[in-house]
Amino acid sequence: MLPEPNIAIILLAAGQSRRMGSSNKLLETVGATSMIRHCALEAIASRAHSLHAVLGHQAEAIAAELSDLRLNTVFCARWALGISQSIAAGIAFAEPSEPDAFIIMLGDMPFVTAGLLNALIREFAQTGGRSIIAPTYAGQIGNPVLWARAYATELSSLEGDRGGRLLMEKYSANLHLVEAGDAAACDIDDIITLEAARERGAQKTPYKAH
Repeated sequence: MLPEPNIAIILLAAGQSRRMGSSNKLLETVGATSMIRHCALEAIASRAHSLHAVLGHQAEAIAAELSDLRLNTVFCARWALGISQSIAAGIAFAEPSEPDAFIIMLGDMPFVTAGLLNALIREFAQTGGRSIIAPTYAGQIGNPVLWARAYATELSSLEGDRGGRLLMEKYSANLHLVEAGDAAACDIDDIITLEAARERGAQKTPYKAH
């Protein structure tokens, strides 16, 4: 059991959000502030040691939204080639600090809390250094996902607009699941899901760390 693992969160904020039309969904408000800022604040409130926000499309606007927060910004020059390039850029930036694991966190999931991130970190501390920790909801694997540092090279070698699902299948013996509720499945892709998230945010405050 690791006493207090060194966890680096890679916050993916480089995409173009084409299905949202002309607006950048990460800058759209859900509750009191923007989606990307919600995600960053929850990451900072967690037990993770560091936060690295990977920027690409409209990088200056995203950076300005996060400029007063305790995090690193990483520009991914190849962001248009898919999410895999953002993952690789984030890992390359974080690697020199030798984290025990990386949490790959999507910037369009505003209901992920510090509590959920901490649950992934606790499970990793209990299961050892080669674990993959994923949240589940209604029997489906969601996001964010924690990856032990042992998978950094293979994560960085992914191509196109793909995350690590194929690696999860390859290393399924090391996969541990944490029940997380629907926050692990609620990502914002278009105006319909954005409005639903805004309605949910007005009904309750899911951003409080616990």
